[in-house]
Amino acid sequence: MSHLSDTQLLSQISIPGTHDSASFRSNVFGAGFTQTQSWNIRKQLDQGVRFLDARCRLINNVFTMHHGAVFLKQQFGDFITTRIDFVKRNPSEFIILSVKQEHTAENSTKSFHKVMRERYIEPHNEIFYLDNNIPNIGEIRGKIVLLRRYSGDKAGIDASHWKNDTSFEIKNKDFNIYVQDHYDGYTALSLHFKRKFIECSLKDAQKKRTQDMYINFISISGLLTPLFRSLRPSFNRWNEHLVL
Repeated sequence: MSHLSDTQLLSQISIPGTHDSASFRSNVFGAGFTQTQSWNIRKQLDQGVRFLDARCRLINNVFTMHHGAVFLKQQFGDFITTRIDFVKRNPSEFIILSVKQEHTAENSTKSFHKVMRERYIEPHNEIFYLDNNIPNIGEIRGKIVLLRRYSGDKAGIDASHWKNDTSFEIKNKDFNIYVQDHYDGYTALSLHFKRKFIECSLKDAQKKRTQDMYINFISISGLLTPLFRSLRPSFNRWNEHLVL
């Protein structure tokens, strides 16, 4: 990212990301249905991933990393530390961090948004970019840009009106976020529908206003395992073609 102009807006560049970024362990209960990544967080960052998707469950006033009901054997504090270390070592880079509340809260006296702010943001306030706008690159180098998928606070880019398994628009004061996240119910015979959703989002992004942001998920779920293991190489090659 050192070659990007400081005056470019965040919404003017394409950034690779991962879905359920912490779900990379194969030794957790239910991993066959919950594992979405084969690289750990450090390797994702080293390979160029700059949008990370954190799903956090509130337990005892701390966040644990979850995929649905499944505990991923990680704490959010460690998840955050990896990102902070990365941007400190690479001050020309930045990371977009999407944070979503996952599953049910348990044994907690504080709300999700208060724990996020008091325990995870405030000790590292200088690292987080917390304005609800589309910044230029110069403003966010060496920082973590919070994309907030939870309510109750005003910190970060507001994506709290997130919808499930569809394409949708989130309106903010000076910009909009357009999301393509059709993910559920696929079979080997219906993957072409997902491709159409992805392509439509890419075409729409080419016609967008400069300040608007597009988030285009290629992740899917459904009756695909283990059959999808044989289909995945060709699907990945198609995705790589779109990215390149």
